[in-house]
Amino acid sequence: MVSSKVLIRALALYFLSTYGTSRSILPEWNAQQIPMDSVDINSIPAQESQIVNPNDDGFYFENPETNCKYASQPYIYDSYKHLAQNMFKLLDKIQPDVDFTIVGHHPVSGHYRDLKHVWINAFWRLTNCFLAVYPEEFDVTLLYIHGGCDQQWSVQEVLFHGRANNGRTFDMINVWVTKWVDGKMAEVRTYIDGPETTRILFENELWTNSSTETDHLDFIPGPKGMPDMVALSEVMAKYGHY
Repeated sequence: MVSSKVLIRALALYFLSTYGTSRSILPEWNAQQIPMDSVDINSIPAQESQIVNPNDDGFYFENPETNCKYASQPYIYDSYKHLAQNMFKLLDKIQPDVDFTIVGHHPVSGHYRDLKHVWINAFWRLTNCFLAVYPEEFDVTLLYIHGGCDQQWSVQEVLFHGRANNGRTFDMINVWVTKWVDGKMAEVRTYIDGPETTRILFENELWTNSSTETDHLDFIPGPKGMPDMVALSEVMAKYGHY
């Protein structure tokens, strides 16, 4: 084993040599440094900003390019822009045989294989809960767009705001993941606020909610639909009901 005296002597020599080297090098380093008060800050090139100037509505595009292989971000923005005034505008931007999935566990979630089913079961059903009484308070705001242009898939974050028919206001964030083919959505996966969706339906649909104050003047048969009305009329006629 190496004795402690030898180790101490070796360490002392190492520190002395290091100290001597630093004294000879530091003056050279100091001579190369530039005093901060002599630096012209305006001469330093600014890093190029990734934020694109907004359009007329104040929306910022990550990629404002319009010469794209698929749907450009300005095109996607325009597809959502007028939904609050006319939800049917969306029909022109979705393929009839769209593969549409509403992710979650709530009344409108599930996999839809065509536009007609998703429109009636989800869009039509939900909008009837907040457009009948306070249509002027409904608004749709597109918050962000990611992807698109030369990428076939894009992601949109959308805010739905309004007042339901029962008078309660709501704010729901929807995230749409969309695949574009020939300017239309061919595949959609949308993530919506499940608890808020369920609450809106429960509070504003007679299908799942009613009270003693409700006058039932319309048939509400439930998801299985109407019975055979001809057969029902024949049975009721036997008991004197016409």
